Amino acid sequence: MDGLAREFGGTKVGDTWLIQQTTVVPVFWHAPDSPLDGIPGRQTLERLICAAVVAAYPGRGPSVQQWLDSRPGPIETKHFAWSYYAGWYAHHGAEDYYHRVWEDESVAAEIDARLRQTAVWPLIEEMAR
Repeated sequence: MDGLAREFGGTKVGDTWLIQQTTVVPVFWHAPDSPLDGIPGRQTLERLICAAVVAAYPGRGPSVQQWLDSRPGPIETKHFAWSYYAGWYAHHGAEDYYHRVWEDESVAAEIDARLRQTAVWPLIEEMAR
């Protein structure tokens, strides 16, 4: 963020950056779930979404894990999220995937529950005001 702020003439203000009259706040995504099939280990937005999908639809995690394990090559964090997209949300288009998970009430409730357990929740509440 420091480099980006300098590039666009921004400045750091506490834990945020002010870049061209826009406040930029870094968000460190986290899902407190225990390791399960179909959930990447690295703490990212993808892990949060995958954990919510697995909680809402427990059978999907093992299916995704089995498919990922069957592929040659390393498994990366984004492979998990895009596997759920390909398996259950592809008819909407890739650009709409992260919007669609919020329209699935079961998944949205699980995302919400996880966000409320993280340090990002007060920021979300503040931005919603």
